[in-house]
Amino acid sequence: MAEYKRSIVQAPAAPAARTLIRGATVLSMDGDIGNLERGDILIEGSTITAIGENLEAGDAMVIEASGMIAMPGMVDTHRHSWEGQLRRINPNAETLEDYCNATHFSFAKYYQPG
Repeated sequence: MAEYKRSIVQAPAAPAARTLIRGATVLSMDGDIGNLERGDILIEGSTITAIGENLEAGDAMVIEASGMIAMPGMVDTHRHSWEGQLRRINPNAETLEDYCNATHFSFAKYYQPG
């Protein structure tokens, strides 16, 4: 299997009091905020406090997210989304190994981002 860069999804050792996710394509799922082609998300503690363009965050830890999609409030949604197309192809795999052989080691190797 390929090695994946996981630093973007792993929490820092000591979480910052304020975090700014900068420059992502923001899919807000909120009619009042809308979607932003290039937007920022400000998080204070574990609460999203602002979503918008060019937010000022002072001493916040900044995560540069240009070229990425951010969905505020959604956590780690990418894990199995690619498998939606494979629904019902292997519903009765008896073991995890059978399932992985039928998906991850066959179909999955042909999937590429973007």
